Amino acid sequence: MENKQIYDFAVKWESVFRDFTNYKFQDIYFKLINDCEKLGFKEDLGIGFEYSYEEAFCDYLDFEDIVDYISDVDILGSIIYHKLKTFDKNSDAYEFSLWLNIAFTRFVEIFCVKIIDKKLKNVNISSKKHLKKLGVSKIVEEVVTLNNLGEVKFYIYENFAGISRKIEEKSFNIDSEMVEKIFENLICSINKRKFPKDDIDENFWTLSLEDISYEKYKFKDFLGNDLFFDSLSLSEFIRNTLDIDDLLLFDNNKYDEIKKFEIKYDRITKISDDEINYSENFSIDADLGTIEHIQNISEDIVVSKKYQIKYEIKKLLDEINSKNLFENNKQNLNEIIFPSNEERKYSIIIDFKKKGQKVINGFYYKNNLPKCWRNLIYNIEHLIKFFDYKELFDEKVFDKELFSKDDFMFCSVVFSDCGKKYYYISEDNNINIGDDVLVSVGKEHKIKIVKVVKIEYFNEKNSPFPIEKTKRIIRKCVKSDYYLYEDYE
Repeated sequence: MENKQIYDFAVKWESVFRDFTNYKFQDIYFKLINDCEKLGFKEDLGIGFEYSYEEAFCDYLDFEDIVDYISDVDILGSIIYHKLKTFDKNSDAYEFSLWLNIAFTRFVEIFCVKIIDKKLKNVNISSKKHLKKLGVSKIVEEVVTLNNLGEVKFYIYENFAGISRKIEEKSFNIDSEMVEKIFENLICSINKRKFPKDDIDENFWTLSLEDISYEKYKFKDFLGNDLFFDSLSLSEFIRNTLDIDDLLLFDNNKYDEIKKFEIKYDRITKISDDEINYSENFSIDADLGTIEHIQNISEDIVVSKKYQIKYEIKKLLDEINSKNLFENNKQNLNEIIFPSNEERKYSIIIDFKKKGQKVINGFYYKNNLPKCWRNLIYNIEHLIKFFDYKELFDEKVFDKELFSKDDFMFCSVVFSDCGKKYYYISEDNNINIGDDVLVSVGKEHKIKIVKVVKIEYFNEKNSPFPIEKTKRIIRKCVKSDYYLYEDYE
């Protein structure tokens, strides 16, 4: 796939959706679908995005919040293509257009915001922090330099009353591959970042770069505004690579990796003189790459599930880390009336790499949960559901027949306007009972949507209807078909 072709595609459709009120979405829908298919975009990555970020996939406001983290044109193209495939007669064309406007704006940005396109030679990161204690003010500046030979230098300066002095200095070498990885991630972070235009005089970082052609670049932002690549903290990546935990860098050393995350939930229900105890324990272990969920239903019944999904866990823990779990809904518990027959409590235990363990306790009611709780639980549940698919109990899997090369697949289908069954032949083994498919009807070969209610296999001798007189199924339906064939109920 040529970048020039993708760029032309992005610019063309960005201009369309920039002022989409001049167009009727239905009139441009097939042209856009056709352009996506010409460029070879597939739905697979888009389907994965929908599973992981359902709210952003469906709602343009949620999509706008995360779209800047998408920096790969193939991924974004796949997301757009899959989004288009979900359009049907019930879709809101206006909101669809707003979503696509955001997507194509980002598409153009990926190409046009590319500031650095050559390999780096020298990097200088300066982090300045103003400290005030007992009315006395001083400036601490931390400087990290590294070059493409793997030479690293680290300095800390202290400026008090206009006098600057060096209070710490280190020099060492790292492997050239490690340097190259830092440089690659730096370029990736810079090329997708917008920087503030206003001058910054206090608590800021400065990044000075020189490429192999001796071209120089300089960037500046507030200390605490980190740089990211693939949704990961660049500051933390550099700290881990250089093996210096306390570097300020871009994020002011505020990032602290979560090693273990645990939620404990307990419910006690009183019925007459008895108590029913129910509890759940949900834990994520970063080092083991595991998620474990245990339900203690009764003394005799315990349900336990374990998931080994290391890469997904890293993303989930970073997501948890980005939320302020320690900001609770503030309400005086003395003013709350609790149910007399039930008590629900929770504990959140977080083990950080640097600052140790933090614990949050409370009552498991909206009034007493962290403000971000709904989104956090949604993300956890969504991840678990994604990996909770079971083929063993799936009727579509175990009810599938094997057939010989001489057999024909006869599908019994019904039309929406009558209950009578008709035979159609298909060569698509992915069609299952309950699927909607496209068929041609009558002498005019009008396209209709029908539902498959039964699948059988016959050879030519035993076929219930002459093979040569039996019509073929065109294909399985996609969502856009329901918009095109509106007589389907």
